[in-house]
Amino acid sequence: MAFRNIQGGMATYRGAGGDRGDAYYAHPTNAGPHPGVVVIHHMPGWDEWTCEVARKFAHRGYAAVAPSLYFRVGDRPISRPANSRT
Repeated sequence: MAFRNIQGGMATYRGAGGDRGDAYYAHPTNAGPHPGVVVIHHMPGWDEWTCEVARKFAHRGYAAVAPSLYFRVGDRPISRPANSRT
């Protein structure tokens, strides 16, 4: 399978009540149409890994969008206090 050139970047979308959220959108640069996929992030929230998954789908010919589903409350990884044990 040949990898395709892709283009990716940030986009915004409207949620309920007109709230604006962020999303990462990646797609092949060649002429479409391209099948689409929505990448859903894991529990701690939207991060670089989620965007990387969208880029991997784009390399394989999909238009991929990874919306920040927690945009109203913030996307921060769960942090532990410095003195806690893992």
